[in-house]
Amino acid sequence: MKKIKSERGIIFFILYILFTAACSCVSLIFPAHQILVIQVWYQISVVVWIFLAVTMVKLLIRLQKINKLITRGINERRRKP
Repeated sequence: MKKIKSERGIIFFILYILFTAACSCVSLIFPAHQILVIQVWYQISVVVWIFLAVTMVKLLIRLQKINKLITRGINERRRKP
């Protein structure tokens, strides 16, 4: 399962790099539309960063819950002897 998630991340990263390269090429080919291409690239990059930030917050919340469960288990083991 971890392997699938990491493959999805790698594919997403490669697609983002290709998108950035395509935007660069289009802006070089059509200099009159360079501002428009940069705006499109910027908007999509903002969405990507927001997605990454939301994912990070979700993972931090999950990690905090796991740490609470672990500390509860450790505290219960100490009380049982």
